[in-house]
Amino acid sequence: MRSQRVEALQVAISAIIAVTTGALLYLPRPVVVRAGRDGWMAVGVAALLGMVLAWCWWALYFGPERAPGERTAGDRPGWGDRLLAAGFAGYVTYLAVVLVAQVTTVFATVLPEMPVAVFAAGTALTGWVLAAYGLEAVYRSGQVLFPLMVGASVLNLAVVLAGNVDMRELTPVLETGVGPVTTALPVAFAFSGASAVVLAAAGRLRDPGRVRWALPLAVALSGLLLVAYTAAAVAVLGASEVARSTFPVLSLIRQVRASLFLLRLEILTLFAWLTGAFVHLGLLLTAAGTAVARALPGRPQWHGVVTAVIAAGAGWVGVVAFASGPVLLHHVERFFPAVSIAGTAFLLAGGWLSLQARRSGRPRPPATPTGSPRMGGMEEPPREGPDPAETIPSSKASGPDASPNEGGSGSQVRSAEPGSRRAAALGMLALSAGLFLGGCYGRIEPEQAAVVTVLGIDRARGDRLLLTVEIVGAPTTGPREQPGSIAHRLLQAEGRSLLDAQRQLELLAGREILWSHVNVVLVGRDLARSGLEPVLDTLSRRYTFRRNAFLFVTDGPAGRFLQRLQPAFGAPRFVAFQRMMLRPSARLGPPIDLNAFLRTVGHGGEDPAVPVVDLAASTPSEPMVRRVALFRGLRMVALADEPATRGLYWLTGQQEVDRLVWPCPGDPPDRGFGVTAVRSSNRRSVRWTPAGPAASVRVRIEADVEEWQCPEPLTTSALPRAQAAAARAVGRDVAALLQLARREGIDPVGFGLELHRRDPAAWRGVSPQWRRRLASLRVGVQVDVHLRRTGLTMGAP
Repeated sequence: MRSQRVEALQVAISAIIAVTTGALLYLPRPVVVRAGRDGWMAVGVAALLGMVLAWCWWALYFGPERAPGERTAGDRPGWGDRLLAAGFAGYVTYLAVVLVAQVTTVFATVLPEMPVAVFAAGTALTGWVLAAYGLEAVYRSGQVLFPLMVGASVLNLAVVLAGNVDMRELTPVLETGVGPVTTALPVAFAFSGASAVVLAAAGRLRDPGRVRWALPLAVALSGLLLVAYTAAAVAVLGASEVARSTFPVLSLIRQVRASLFLLRLEILTLFAWLTGAFVHLGLLLTAAGTAVARALPGRPQWHGVVTAVIAAGAGWVGVVAFASGPVLLHHVERFFPAVSIAGTAFLLAGGWLSLQARRSGRPRPPATPTGSPRMGGMEEPPREGPDPAETIPSSKASGPDASPNEGGSGSQVRSAEPGSRRAAALGMLALSAGLFLGGCYGRIEPEQAAVVTVLGIDRARGDRLLLTVEIVGAPTTGPREQPGSIAHRLLQAEGRSLLDAQRQLELLAGREILWSHVNVVLVGRDLARSGLEPVLDTLSRRYTFRRNAFLFVTDGPAGRFLQRLQPAFGAPRFVAFQRMMLRPSARLGPPIDLNAFLRTVGHGGEDPAVPVVDLAASTPSEPMVRRVALFRGLRMVALADEPATRGLYWLTGQQEVDRLVWPCPGDPPDRGFGVTAVRSSNRRSVRWTPAGPAASVRVRIEADVEEWQCPEPLTTSALPRAQAAAARAVGRDVAALLQLARREGIDPVGFGLELHRRDPAAWRGVSPQWRRRLASLRVGVQVDVHLRRTGLTMGAP
């Protein structure tokens, strides 16, 4: 037999996997609860501390080439060594329990139909299979899968950030000082302790000197990935939504919208996390099994049996002790930091005492060629004769008294032949690839499913809700239906609550209704005026409902609007909404999704504005947006007309390409010139003055002249006056919006949020009375219109 040897690169990769898979789904919530939008800074500081911890692991274990619990002096390990090994085994077993509970809780959320015990048993079994192959096989599996994990995580994060980020969520920085960041450090630093699982390989590295910088760098890279995901969660979901979310990263990755129809890309991050969790659990079980072998006074020879018992115990405790998500989250936020820091301190103290005892003990026996750092990274010259590791009896090689440099130790198990190792690596790769090939649990045939694409919600009599949905699916077999055709129809059901109405819809449809493809949500005017809190709370709780569905308000019942909407060529109704969102001429500004609405509600000093969808006057086949509904929190308070809506978009820089008629220079009656507004931008500033807050906005508009009906010819001298007349017309739109906002006590432009960013102290003093102060808020508006193009001719023909 040959003792298993691992490379420094494999140790570094395993450290990244151990830290990120344990913290990726958990970390944003507890640090944001404590530090607010500055939670990502706490993660960054914790990563720096984790680098120091990783260097300590090298100095105490990898440098001396001694794993926790291996003897320090003499032929037999002392009780101090056994205690250190037992503590290490207990710590990594605890981490295994938490990891199994995490996998179980996450997939109980994603696939609620699957029994919880199945997830726990499957996860524990996968980790045990990896551990049974031995230490080298686990590290090689992580090395093979690592590029796929990193690539999937980075790709999914990049796609999520496109078009979803609101950088205002990350500012102001340190508005309440470093105190909240300091309180979030323990829970952020606790996950760095998971890097201790690599200590099982401390005595069997080919070149321990390379770990001196590889391990701290690996912990820093894992911290950088966690910082990116924490900051992305805050910037996309909002600090308030992250603080109340169970697994913020699950909500984050479901915001992917590569196109209007390509939504299901969260499998990338789930794949990276799940495969990393399997390798992580294999590392934990291997480390626990080898540490138990060192801690026991006997000589256990069945490494696989020991790891199987630990795996079964971790799976059982993970299900019994953490039966629900809230219990696990409470434990991770309250108790996990204390346990992790205590375990880390124990390993640091034990490693230091072990190192001191080793230095004061007898010299070590001659070492086999391992590329020790004491020889400058060079291997010792080969000896003549048989390898002592091959001639040593198996009982001696596997016993706890064997030295790591004598060909085996209690932590070393029989390694596979090179062909077996390659087969194990290929088998793990095929198993991971199978995640993409396997179907969903509880698979539903197309003819048994009804896919909901558009959802309309109305207030019915009393407090009841009326749901109107468009379902798309395979039609029932009929004489006039073509094979493979797609049917779509409207269904309505009423219930005491949203969930009750959904249940009534499922009974009415006679099929399994799938809610994960809802792309458009319509809210009736009466429901919007009464408040959307119960509806949005129910929708945001469900994993199967996507928070990136577009939100619209209808001027009347949403169900009646869907019944009147008749897309051309018999297409489904969601196709008409897609055409509208792809055609700027059908809307004044960009659409808003549920996530952006909830994120804005959580802002201090900004109120959401939701587009109001109407039907075109000449045809019921095309929806269009020319107005917005203004909200105070979750309750609609006003419907803005088209000039006020345009004023809102001028002030926020969101005006889409639109054709307008502006008055001629001198404002003659019934005369004007037509333009196409190409783009607009704005610069807002809010400052605190002795008389109170004051705001200023500078709006810049670029437009092309399409027609000229003014009495004065269009010349270079008339162009500045035309631009001034256009600026006055834009100013009237802005004034209409500001007058409506002052009357209703709302802030759709976000002046309060801007004050919060620029002067947090002033905002804290004025925020309780902000809505009252809006009525007298001084707003200076400067409009610059640039007529950049006048066509190919200047004068009239």
